[in-house]
Amino acid sequence: MATRGIYLIRIRKKYEEMSQYFYCHWDNYPEGAAEYFSEALAMDWKDQVHGKTILKKFASIGGPMFISRPDEIGGIEYRYDVTETDDQLLVQAYGAFDTHNLEMFFDGTMEEFIKRWGTRNEQLIDKSANPITL
Repeated sequence: MATRGIYLIRIRKKYEEMSQYFYCHWDNYPEGAAEYFSEALAMDWKDQVHGKTILKKFASIGGPMFISRPDEIGGIEYRYDVTETDDQLLVQAYGAFDTHNLEMFFDGTMEEFIKRWGTRNEQLIDKSANPITL
């Protein structure tokens, strides 16, 4: 289903800070985002390059397009701001429910988001392979 969404992936670690926006055209309702997050977490965490873990993992999932600003694409129905810190992954989720304005509907960890909206999270998350404490 074409549910347009933007993801901001932010790295905020002790010695590193960067961010990147992605546009995804399909399946960006909360259950679809939970699947994207689950797939990113299920990938081989030993494959890290210079700490850009979640950014690299998310970029490799089917079909997101790099964008430079969140207003570059109109008609966005969902936005997810993901922040990777030294010890956790945080998500702030926004949706356009009855208006064209995005309203926050979630603020917590990625694990909490997946538990709430994911359907396959138990099969996909291998915490033993994940160096980040979730």
